[in-house]
Amino acid sequence: RFRGHWAGFEWGINNFMDEEFTLSREGADQFMDLNTGRSWAINLNFAQFSLGLGTSHAGFLTGLGLEFNNYFFDRDNSIMEVNDYVVDTTFSGNISKSKLATTFIRVPLIFEVQFPHTIRSKRVFLSGGLIAGLKIGSHTKVTYKDDGGRSRDRNRDDFNISPFRYGVTARLGYGSMNVFGDYYFTPMFVADKGPALHPFTLGLSFTF
Repeated sequence: RFRGHWAGFEWGINNFMDEEFTLSREGADQFMDLNTGRSWAINLNFAQFSLGLGTSHAGFLTGLGLEFNNYFFDRDNSIMEVNDYVVDTTFSGNISKSKLATTFIRVPLIFEVQFPHTIRSKRVFLSGGLIAGLKIGSHTKVTYKDDGGRSRDRNRDDFNISPFRYGVTARLGYGSMNVFGDYYFTPMFVADKGPALHPFTLGLSFTF
């Protein structure tokens, strides 16, 4: 019986690519530059359904997961909506942390091949396919020091973030561990309501 690799725990780093597939912004969009080392994704894939193709070595799989993203800004800024467009906002004081956080429910449709061993836990596997997400939450958080001491500002808003997104995912692993990459064709923000940036994640996955 075929059983794929989806259900489990994932950790990765986040960033954005612009329309020219570069990681750094210029001009008015520089406020979306990220500190990649602190911009983490934590994913919990809690449901999996596998469909074999007459063999335990190949098949399709889908499931459900929760995706928690942190995007730490590289500069002393955060974001806000002005005239229905996402712009930067600055803070006075010494900023120690400024991030945008999002939460998505996601669903994959993946084709997977496993080889060559007869025991699943000793197989190498390669998989790839489509992944879709539905946003269920977003907020910004800024921690800084000013004359009044340590302060925190949290703002819950939709920030014109695309409520639905889709993209591609690819995975390569052995046993219960794999490396993965997700790239979304849907921009981070709704068209013409924010910078044209595409989110992606690279990381490690530990499957059940």
